[in-house]
Amino acid sequence: MFQAMRDVASTKAGFKQPLAIEAAAGGLRIKVNTNMKISAITLPVNQVPPSFIRKASVTAKRQFPFLWIFALMCLLQLSVPAAQPERIISADIHAVKGPRSMAWQDCVGAGRVAEGLRGTWRQQLEECKADIGFKYLRMHGLLEDELGVYSEDAEGHAHYNWMYIDDVYDYLLSIGVKPFVELGFMPKALASRPQTIFWWQGNVTPPNDYAKWDALITALVKHWTARYGADEVKTWRFEVWNEPNLSLFWRPAPDANDTVRRDAYFKLYEHTARDVKSVSTDYLVGGPAGAGPAWTKQLVDFCQQKNVGLDFISFHSYGLGGG
Repeated sequence: MFQAMRDVASTKAGFKQPLAIEAAAGGLRIKVNTNMKISAITLPVNQVPPSFIRKASVTAKRQFPFLWIFALMCLLQLSVPAAQPERIISADIHAVKGPRSMAWQDCVGAGRVAEGLRGTWRQQLEECKADIGFKYLRMHGLLEDELGVYSEDAEGHAHYNWMYIDDVYDYLLSIGVKPFVELGFMPKALASRPQTIFWWQGNVTPPNDYAKWDALITALVKHWTARYGADEVKTWRFEVWNEPNLSLFWRPAPDANDTVRRDAYFKLYEHTARDVKSVSTDYLVGGPAGAGPAWTKQLVDFCQQKNVGLDFISFHSYGLGGG
């Protein structure tokens, strides 16, 4: 708040009463008398309350239109922010304060796989790659129906289509980017329930038939091995699902609590890791890809007890806790 007093040139207008324009809200009051002297203007800095216009006297506007306009102009002038003093911020970019995470040079995320079919998306990715120099790219929706990856005929027989995945992965490798393979979400024909997330309807439920899920993952990894070679694929990272500790991304049952979600995820992880490793034990598999470091120790213990491959732990820190 600030108090402003301003005198202006007098006039000989023969008004018999002063004009008072006042707003009950916003801390604003303005008076203009017959000598055109403005006094006691009080208002918040850089704010003209709407109540000023609403609560002003209609009679005053009709009887003293010039004074009304003059008062309003003065108010608007006072609401203009004053020029700020120049601020100079200097930094020595060669000075090192301490260590910092360079994870962004290793892997970045980029929406969902289907976006990789767009020419403009590819152009932007190449620009980012040139500026940042990251090695891996992680994307949602690898197994989504929009890519036509999985379907079943009337008799329940599975049919696979790798055409669109191949198109995206061929491109990534051509520009020197390796896939950080997020295995998810669930194809509609293989989903246990219709629970989805996002406008593109990523299904977040377990498979309705783990034998069919195992066959799908194994066939896909074998396809990549045949297309790109084991020496290439063993440099990739296979991650099981995305943030299963959040019910938005993993819903094995409508009312599943944290323990139910965790146990259901560990089952999915065991099946998926064994599927990938069945193609080559050199292939790298990890998880739990949590929102924060959730279930990490439990997953390590589970894999040790079950003798399931676990080559890396992954989670999303979102810049919290120094991650």
